[in-house]
Amino acid sequence: MKGLKVLKLEFNVYGQYDLGFDKLFDEAERITTLSSLLFTSEQFIMISKIEWKDEADIESIRRSIIIDDIIEVSREEKTSMCIVIGHLPPIVSELISHVIKEFKCFFEFPIVNVKGKMSIPLVGTKENLKNLLEHLKELNVEFTVLSLTNYFIKGKDMLSSLTPAQYACLEMAFELGFFDIPKKADARKLASQKGISHSAFLTHIRKAERKIFDELFG
Repeated sequence: MKGLKVLKLEFNVYGQYDLGFDKLFDEAERITTLSSLLFTSEQFIMISKIEWKDEADIESIRRSIIIDDIIEVSREEKTSMCIVIGHLPPIVSELISHVIKEFKCFFEFPIVNVKGKMSIPLVGTKENLKNLLEHLKELNVEFTVLSLTNYFIKGKDMLSSLTPAQYACLEMAFELGFFDIPKKADARKLASQKGISHSAFLTHIRKAERKIFDELFG
């Protein structure tokens, strides 16, 4: 969407609203909300990645009063992928509604939580985001601006950030099996077909990958 920016903010979190938020990090090192299946003023259903300090302890997440249920979908070493079901207290719902309605901004993912801190991407026009920051300062909210970048619809608009050469090389590599396991195409042969050097071909691929990964995970 042209004209939209994504502003990543980091907030200091001190167990607000008696939600038992700090207790989530007795066992968890980091909780990353990857996407939302449902988000209303009454209930949320999130897909979250939980990185544990030691052994996985799903029951410890239920210590927060906002969590109604948590379902572990998969586990690999010290990382669990979970469906988290819960609800927001009125004061938090009102705050979210205010950000959306008053400042015409919306929340993006991933939202990353560690003990004492939460980073949230917010999307809006540059002017609306500026007004939101001024409002937060007036409320004496503690935050740090981590980044301000162009907003792309994940999986589509992010490709518009690639140069023509990067896009062409990436498309060719994908279609001819360079990313398959095992590889069906050699980078040197692809570069030769493209009429460029091996190093130039790999540079285009790496830069394209970096731009896409920055949009997905940055």
